[in-house]
Amino acid sequence: RYAPLMFLSGKEGMGFEHLGELVVDILQQRRVRISTREFTEFVRTGSTVHNPMNAKFYLCHQTGRNPPTFVCHVSDPDKVHFSLRRYLMNTLREKWGFMGSPVRLLFVQASSDRRAKTSSERQKVREVRREKAQVWEKASSSLRKALTGKARAAANKKAAKKPASTKKFAPKK
Repeated sequence: RYAPLMFLSGKEGMGFEHLGELVVDILQQRRVRISTREFTEFVRTGSTVHNPMNAKFYLCHQTGRNPPTFVCHVSDPDKVHFSLRRYLMNTLREKWGFMGSPVRLLFVQASSDRRAKTSSERQKVREVRREKAQVWEKASSSLRKALTGKARAAANKKAAKKPASTKKFAPKK
């Protein structure tokens, strides 16, 4: 379906005049790079039109160009119906081409290491943050005092070195 048909005759030497152009077109379409945002939006809109098993799509991105490979992170890969796969593949080819290249469209289980925290765990996190903020405030205030003290000492040194009133030019009489 994705590979164009060309009728050639080696014996008669016919049909070769457009072969080079076709190869160049295929190579250009194979180099197409689709941004993650654009491809995710494309798949999400496609899945709202045709998603019989209600699979949820989180993120979709292009992982390879040779051959073009796309990975979609979904709630459950088994919920992606074969008709949805076929629909996405056909609309992908309509929109971006990929003529003459086999396109891989993979669906993987979206995983997260985040879990819901209990109220006691949230309370511990808040306490640790408060303690860190207090330590930071103490350190920054003592640092400010030290710096202002050094700045005063440096200003006093400069003032002590200069004579009280020296003028470069004597007034003319």
